[in-house]
Amino acid sequence: MQQIMGVFESSYDFIQEENMREIIQLVVSFTGSLGFAALFNIHGKKLWFAALGGCLSWAVYLAVEFITPSPYVCGFWSTVAITLYAECMARIHKTPVTVFLVSATIPLIPGAALYRTMNWMLIIPITCSALARRLVYSAIVSFAFSLMVLAGYTEILSPEWIPARSICSMIPGIRISSPSHTASTSI
Repeated sequence: MQQIMGVFESSYDFIQEENMREIIQLVVSFTGSLGFAALFNIHGKKLWFAALGGCLSWAVYLAVEFITPSPYVCGFWSTVAITLYAECMARIHKTPVTVFLVSATIPLIPGAALYRTMNWMLIIPITCSALARRLVYSAIVSFAFSLMVLAGYTEILSPEWIPARSICSMIPGIRISSPSHTASTSI
């Protein structure tokens, strides 16, 4: 009995000392994905499988990070794994892939890195040339966006672009009269 307890204690010490950080990260990725899956209105056992996908994505990320420290390589292999997972779960549960895929990608969104990048962008001193450069970039992006919106708007208004629904609505409906009450039913 003491030998069995010794095995459990040694495994507990292993979990507690060396891998507790990774276990906490996996639990948090599971709960974060669970919360987003609930937010996206996923119900029943699909909710738990979507959360499991988030845990899987972070587990693959941590496993690849053990091999290489590159966040790009880790993100790539994690994305490959969750895409395969989402495809399999979608076929098993007869549900669209996005039900599992969106929730599984939540742990991969770089929250802290994104925050630090935006914080750095706001606290750096801005010279006149840097300000002018930002204004020119903003003008170019807004001009390109307005051209994109305008091109889409003119495509909708062009006579060549007619949705099938409009063509069907131009055809007059066929009237089917109901049998009269005085009609004979004999053959």
